[in-house]
Amino acid sequence: VVGVADFRGNGRQGAITGKDNSKAARMVDGAWVYSTIGAKCNNPENANERRYCAVGDVNGDGTTDLVQTNAATRNSDVWLSTGSTFIKAADGLDLPGSPILRDMDNDGTIDFVSNPDRMGEKPFQSMSIYALQFSGGTYSMVASGSSVRGSAWSGDFNGDGLPDFVRNATDLSISNSGTGNPNLLRTVTLETGGKISVDYYPSTRWSNSFLPQVMHAVTKLKVEDGRGTIATTDYAYAGGLYDTVARKFLGYKTITVTKPLANGEASRPVVTITYRQDLASYGLPSNTVSRNGEDTKSKTVAESYSVRTASKPYRALNTATETTIEEGSSLVLRTERSFDAYGNVTEIKDYGRKDLDGDETWTTTNYAPNLDDYQVSYPRSVRVRSGGFTSELGISEKYTINYYDDASANATPPTKGNLTRVRYYKQLDPADINYAENFTYDANGNRLSHADAMGNRTEWDYDPAYKLHVVKERAPKYFANGSQPADTRFETTFANDNVCGKPSAKMDWNDIV
Repeated sequence: VVGVADFRGNGRQGAITGKDNSKAARMVDGAWVYSTIGAKCNNPENANERRYCAVGDVNGDGTTDLVQTNAATRNSDVWLSTGSTFIKAADGLDLPGSPILRDMDNDGTIDFVSNPDRMGEKPFQSMSIYALQFSGGTYSMVASGSSVRGSAWSGDFNGDGLPDFVRNATDLSISNSGTGNPNLLRTVTLETGGKISVDYYPSTRWSNSFLPQVMHAVTKLKVEDGRGTIATTDYAYAGGLYDTVARKFLGYKTITVTKPLANGEASRPVVTITYRQDLASYGLPSNTVSRNGEDTKSKTVAESYSVRTASKPYRALNTATETTIEEGSSLVLRTERSFDAYGNVTEIKDYGRKDLDGDETWTTTNYAPNLDDYQVSYPRSVRVRSGGFTSELGISEKYTINYYDDASANATPPTKGNLTRVRYYKQLDPADINYAENFTYDANGNRLSHADAMGNRTEWDYDPAYKLHVVKERAPKYFANGSQPADTRFETTFANDNVCGKPSAKMDWNDIV
């Protein structure tokens, strides 16, 4: 057996066997199933060639790949796992000796650590570090210029996210990345002169549910305003969980946030957040408890969800939020939500205070889904009522209907999704009082104009090359409207940075750039 690894990316371990034409073995329905890779690993019939193999995630796609090295000729070949088979992606790479595959810089991809005599009688060697780089359909083995003294025995002994090595019979080669951890944000200097500093700890510092790999989480966020004031926020974690079948980190069960001390507070406020950890809703908060500077519970927010994990697509709908405020007496606020089959919010029942009647707000939203093009999230009407959750009790506060793609009826499903008219109702009884706003678009979906109920009009022009960025905007006073004459000075022009997708310059109505 050359190695044991998850080469199919399904969370289950398989094995790679040696000898001529190495094979990948996986367990299916209680029996081993083999597929030929084509590599020659530890073949006694070719012992003079000194062929060795190693396994690791070479390209960072989450599946385990295979590297075969002929130590006699310094040639190495790489087979990448596709999840169902292996393909030979690189051959004839110049690599001295059989490599150890480790992520030496914590960037998520494997590096090659090797020495020509590593498989000889002396296990402890000075080993050089290489990286395999793919670019434009070509590949190359690039030497980093760095080396480490060690052996095949390695691990993250100091918890900084970098591999360490057994240097000799009594010593270790411990990584020294300096303050903090490699490839993690450490400081941000603000244009105002302030600075944000970030500290991390490895996940091994906390009590976790199941987290076999070491991860680094933010434990301290320090904000300096540049004038001597420093605000520090600390973070602590618990219950880290990794799903081996889904190959997903499901986050930490709880995160405790200790906020900066404010003036007059005896102690720092603390917020404890409990998160969900199923495949459909991981990362969503289920309960948030805030404690004030007197170490008294001041606010609790409980979230309820409708979750589907039995079949895909997974679904997590936030059906209710209940907020309890402890300010002398306990006040409970509650909001409930209903959804349609496409995950759109169709109804919001805001109860306000649960112990009082009359402060309710009821919002209902209707949609006109276009299933052929799967345009299902465009609201065609929104109604807001107050005072109750029935048509008889509720007082209409707001009613809006939307028209898409120049349709004459708001029940017509959208075809492009361009909002061309909005009608606002100020009053429904005893007679309708409403006004409308209208919009036009070009063939690319860019909004060209907007006209409100008073005839005030705004127009936009777009760049001719990409047809993405606004180059001119004409304000309502640019156009004649009733007794108001046209004034062409009310035009704003833009110069755009097409790489960043943002304006690089703007000239306003007063010719100020």
